[in-house]
Amino acid sequence: MSLLDNAVLKIEVFGNEQPSSQSLHVAFGIDAFFAFPMGVSMTSFIANHQQKHITFHIFTDSLCSDDVLKLKKLSEQHDILINIYYIDVSIFKNLKTSLDWPAAIYYRFIMGKKLYGKASRVLYIDADTVCLNSLTDLFNCNLDDKIIAAVMDPINIREKNRLSFARYRKKINLQGNAYFNSGVMLIDINKWHDNNIADKAMALLDEKSSLYDFPDQDALNVLLENKVLFLDKKYNYLYAKEQSTKNILAENLAIIHYAARPKPWYIWYDYPLGTCYQKYIKDSLWSEVPPVSPRTYQEMKLMAKAMKRAGKTGEMLHWYGRYCITKVKQRYLNAAISK
Repeated sequence: MSLLDNAVLKIEVFGNEQPSSQSLHVAFGIDAFFAFPMGVSMTSFIANHQQKHITFHIFTDSLCSDDVLKLKKLSEQHDILINIYYIDVSIFKNLKTSLDWPAAIYYRFIMGKKLYGKASRVLYIDADTVCLNSLTDLFNCNLDDKIIAAVMDPINIREKNRLSFARYRKKINLQGNAYFNSGVMLIDINKWHDNNIADKAMALLDEKSSLYDFPDQDALNVLLENKVLFLDKKYNYLYAKEQSTKNILAENLAIIHYAARPKPWYIWYDYPLGTCYQKYIKDSLWSEVPPVSPRTYQEMKLMAKAMKRAGKTGEMLHWYGRYCITKVKQRYLNAAISK
């Protein structure tokens, strides 16, 4: 028996089910901290698929009661189906995690098991995304013998990264140059299930996770090599603060993926494509949720820089002062712990 067979503790359902062939199936894997951005992403997807029935599948270890109520209301407002799968997070206790890579990154593995027989295709999307146009053509694309469709990750596209990627590829035992970003994947559930991708990924991570900088993504790239239909970048436009925004919105993007930090729901986020995100925040049931304030001294420094760019000298000095004090306190704390 697979470790993942008992991964789901309970399922909560809002809305009415439609025949699988008549619904667009979209899945998220989150912890409670990402419920807000997930709600914004769901809102953007609904806005661009008004004439379609949508089934959302949410894999999570927990949600606060307020977010659950919002999801219930979202289902009622738009006549959509929302399935919430509550995960036993202890199953992933031996896998590599960090602040940037919480256990929720592994929840996407469970989809193939839980959705087998319920949907033929599922679009997995990271919660830090917004949908800008219809994805009907993506859902209808011809996968042929491929298991997933995904977008090439910039790690091996930019000239300056190619040498380092060649070394990294060898390290993780990836044979070719193709490397996809796992933040947006159209998955053929039957092929995913028949090829036992989830259990193979768990076994690979249990054995070699120390080699992987991007645990879930690296494992999937190794297992799905030559089994990926590569898509145009518009389906997973990986936006980072250092990228030029000139003419980006003229590219007819389908999904913007705010993969880098800071995230657009942080109070100090002041980059041009944040306006796309703010639009969907205002349209969502999460519109009154306050943006995330700085919690670490690193984030306080970023806040000070944002205030400097905005010409707010007083607030810049305030946050720079808090950054200095918090950094010193953290260093003393670390020193005390290490003794």
